[in-house]
Amino acid sequence: MTKDHREQAPITPEESLASLPQIKFEPGSPGEESGFRRAELLQSVLLIAGMDHATEAQFVRDVVRNALGRVPEIGE
Repeated sequence: MTKDHREQAPITPEESLASLPQIKFEPGSPGEESGFRRAELLQSVLLIAGMDHATEAQFVRDVVRNALGRVPEIGE
C-alpha cells in the first residue's frame, strides 16, 4: 500500500453500496416474486449499511421507547 492510500479516509459500507450501479426494477408476471424480493432486500441492505454506532443507538432507544413507553435510566 502506498503512502497516498493510507492518507485517504476509509470508505464506509454506505459509500461502497452507493457507488454500485442502480438495479433496474422490471417486475415480471404477477406470480414472479423474485424481483420484488430483490428490491426489498436491496432496501434492507441500504438501510443497514447506512447505520453507524450513533444511528444504531438511536434505533435501539426508539424500539425500547415503543415497547416500554420510555427509555429506562442507566442502572434501572
